[in-house]
Amino acid sequence: MSNNIASIGHNEAPSDIDIVGEKALELYPDIFARANQLMEAAERVPDKITSDEEAGKMADFIKQLTANKKSLNAVRVEEKQPHLDRGRAVDGFFKRYTEKLDAVLSKVREVNDPWIKAKKAEEERIREEKKAKIREEAAEKLRIAEEKAAEAEKLRIEQEEKDRQIREDLERKKREAEEKAEADRKAQQAEIDRLKKEKEDADRLAAEEIQRVKDEAKAEQRRLSDEEKARVAKVEEENRAAKKLVQDEIREAKDHAKKLEKENRELNREIRKEERDSDHNSKATEREAKAQERDANRSLNEAALLEGQADRLDKNMLSQAKKAARVRGEQGSLSTVRTEWKGDILSRDNIDLEALRQHIPLDALERAVTAFVKAGGRELRGVSIYEEDIVTIR
Repeated sequence: MSNNIASIGHNEAPSDIDIVGEKALELYPDIFARANQLMEAAERVPDKITSDEEAGKMADFIKQLTANKKSLNAVRVEEKQPHLDRGRAVDGFFKRYTEKLDAVLSKVREVNDPWIKAKKAEEERIREEKKAKIREEAAEKLRIAEEKAAEAEKLRIEQEEKDRQIREDLERKKREAEEKAEADRKAQQAEIDRLKKEKEDADRLAAEEIQRVKDEAKAEQRRLSDEEKARVAKVEEENRAAKKLVQDEIREAKDHAKKLEKENRELNREIRKEERDSDHNSKATEREAKAQERDANRSLNEAALLEGQADRLDKNMLSQAKKAARVRGEQGSLSTVRTEWKGDILSRDNIDLEALRQHIPLDALERAVTAFVKAGGRELRGVSIYEEDIVTIR
C-alpha cells in the first residue's frame, strides 16, 4: 500500500496539459532533467560579476540555457506537428463541404438578394418621391410667405412715404393758412385803422371848419347868416355822411374779416379732416400690412410643419422600407436588408492617418515603428529611438 496522501481534487480528470506533459516527460526525460538542473543552478548566479573569469562562466551558463531552450522548442514543434497535421486534415475535410455550400449559398443569394434589395430600393424611391413632393410644397409655401412678407414691407414703406408727404402737405397748408390769416388780420386791421384815421381826420376837419365859421362870426360879433348856417349844416351833413361812409366801410371791413376768419376756420376743419382721413388710411394700410404679415407667418409655419412632416416621413418610411424588404419563408426564415458602412482603400498614400490614430491597435503601431527604425528612420514624433547594446553568445 502506498503511503502518499491523496491531494484535494485527486478524483478530477487530468487536463490536456497534464496528459501532454506526462507523455513528454516519458519521451524526453533527459531534456527536462537538464532543464531542472539549469533552473536549480540559476539559484547560484551571483548578483554582480567582478572578473572576466566569472563573466566567462556566466556566458557558458547562458549558452547552456539557450541550448536547452532550443531543445525544448524542437521537441514542442515535433510533438505539436501531428496535432497540426490532424487539425489541417479536419479543416480540409470540412472545408470541402463548406466551400461547396458557400458556392451554393452564393448562387442562391445571387437569385434571392436582388429581389430583396429591389423591394427596399422601390420603397426608398417611393419615400424619396413623397419626401420631395412635401419639400416642394414646403418650398412653395416658403416662397409665398416671403412674397407676402416682401409685399407687406413694400406696403408699409409706401404708406410711410405717403404719410410723410401728407404730413408735409398738411403742415404746409396749416402754415400757409396761418400766414394768410395773419396777413388778412393785419391787412384788415390796417384798413380799419386807415378808415378810423380818415374818420377822425374828417371829424377833425369838420369840427375845425365849424369852429372856424363860429369863430369868424363871433369875432365879427354877429350871428351866422343863413348862408353860413347852410354852409355849416352842409359841412355837418358831409361830416355825418363821411362818418356813415367810414362806419359802413369799417363794418364791411369787419364783416370781411369775419368772413376771412370763417374761411380760415373752414380751411382748418378741412385740414383736420384730411389729417383724420390720412390717419384712417394709414391705420387701414397698417392693418392690411399686419394681415399680410400674419398670412406670411402662417405660410412660414405651414412650411415649417411640412418640413417637419418630411423629416418624420423620412424616418417613418425608412422603417417601412426596411419592413417592406422583409420576406418570411414557410419554415420560419426571415430575409431582411441591413445597411452597413464600409470603407475601401483607394490610395495608400492619401489615407488620413491622423483620423485613424485612435483606431490603430498598439501592437500594429509597434510593428510599424520597428519597421521604420529597421529602414533607417532615426527621428519620429512621439517615439524614442535609441541604440542599445545586445550581448550575443555563440
